[in-house]
Amino acid sequence: MGNKLLDNVITMDPFLNKKIFDMVSYATKNRVGTTIHSNLNYSTEEMARKAVESGLTHVYLSIDGATQETYASYRVMGNLDKVIDNLKTLVRVKKEMGSKLPLITWKYLVFEHNKHEVGMAKKMAAEIGVDSTEVFNGTLVPFDIYDEAIYYQERNDLIEQKVGNQCRSLWTSVYINLNGGVYPCSLAYRDTEVFGNIHDLSFRDTWNGDLYRNARMLFSNPENADHVPVPCIACKYCLKLNPSKFKPIYSAKVVQAE
Repeated sequence: MGNKLLDNVITMDPFLNKKIFDMVSYATKNRVGTTIHSNLNYSTEEMARKAVESGLTHVYLSIDGATQETYASYRVMGNLDKVIDNLKTLVRVKKEMGSKLPLITWKYLVFEHNKHEVGMAKKMAAEIGVDSTEVFNGTLVPFDIYDEAIYYQERNDLIEQKVGNQCRSLWTSVYINLNGGVYPCSLAYRDTEVFGNIHDLSFRDTWNGDLYRNARMLFSNPENADHVPVPCIACKYCLKLNPSKFKPIYSAKVVQAE
């Protein structure tokens, strides 16, 4: 099973965790893929080497500008020059060690204040040698599973075209925060959305527990999925496959970039 372990993604940068590479190494030894999201304001050459040695699968780097002024408008107190130096070090170390991993993605959140620098950022990323660049619409508040569902509810004509019939996250990935909370997908982060805690119950028991089983039933037997848990009951898949059960619980106003 190829899982994703995102440590501290909710509340802090994973690279600030002194044991992060021990966790990644443990996952690698157990044939579990790992993904980290970081702003890369804090990194060293030693950390870059440990990232490669640990077998880290993928790292997404949040860099939302091509100039310091624009970058710091959102990443307050962030230092773009330092981030770019750290990124270049990671790319260089990966090449020196002859490794294809971790895959490096420059992630750019687009707002009104920085949309004019998307092209510049893509050019910088290509020159540095990252593996890919991904651009997303930014939000002024956390964009979550409910907002995504409401987006499709308001644009019902798109749901058949854009939303599939299976959520891969429930079978192929897991998201664990620094407190040990286990979440079913990357858009879940509230305490009410947790499926278990690795400090209270083994991961195996959580993975095969009632919450996961009831959530998966939405896809294996949607007509009889009567106990779909939060947050899955308010997700786009529930809206499509079992609309009578769909319950949008929270919503944050999404700011769409042009």
